Amino acid sequence: MSESPQDSFEDLSIIGSCCSSECNCFKRIQLLENEKEQMNKTMENILLKIDSVEKTNSSLNVKLLELTSELEKLNKKNEKKVHFVNLKNSINFSKPNKFIRFDEGKIKYQQVEGQEDKSTICNATLPFCDLRGTLSLCCDFTLFYFEITMIMEEIKSNQLYYAIIDIKKSSGRIFLCNKEKVNWRTKYKIFEKFSWEDKDVFGCGVVLPPKNDSITLPYVFFTKNGSKIVDKITLETKQELLPEFLLLNCSFEPNFGNNLVAKPFLYNVHEHTI
Repeated sequence: MSESPQDSFEDLSIIGSCCSSECNCFKRIQLLENEKEQMNKTMENILLKIDSVEKTNSSLNVKLLELTSELEKLNKKNEKKVHFVNLKNSINFSKPNKFIRFDEGKIKYQQVEGQEDKSTICNATLPFCDLRGTLSLCCDFTLFYFEITMIMEEIKSNQLYYAIIDIKKSSGRIFLCNKEKVNWRTKYKIFEKFSWEDKDVFGCGVVLPPKNDSITLPYVFFTKNGSKIVDKITLETKQELLPEFLLLNCSFEPNFGNNLVAKPFLYNVHEHTI
């Protein structure tokens, strides 16, 4: 029996619907593949850009290292030579002083019975400028340096104690005192003050210009336990640069570098630059 036209049309309708679905699926698959391809291309571009940035960074790092190296070379060229002179020196005891005594290398402050405590001064034996005149250092800066180890003495409660390290008749000095309200001043200047503890090491260096330099003035710097605390104080003169010490109720042990093998400085004098 032959199919009715109605049945045939229904079948055609189903077939047409299936074809339409297959077509839509194909389009969706094609669209997804296109999107995937586009994403791959985008990812490739991103990777290329990352690679380019990394190469640029690498190139910049190389350039930075080159510039840093060049800068270090320029700095070394600009650094002025400093020649450390190991001056054999000592404390001058030619003038009697009842408030201090020499005790196994230490300069000891001592109280005098029946008298009030009094600050007292002692000097080094040799000034720095005397030896400089005999040196054949026409092109180098000259460095003289010494250190002192501070010694705390037994004192009464609230008793004042302090020390001063300076270059005589100059503005190059520091005041070592633990009292907040106590300062050391002249008519024109209050000097820098530093606190200290027993066994703290303070250093003083004087840098003199070359013999053929009549313009540059010498300067003094100070250190504490091997590190700079005062970088540069210009001195008004090149004459009689004599280390000087003032004490009240405390003592110190000087180190003029007379035996640097047995007793080296804390500050590295050979690394000092202008």
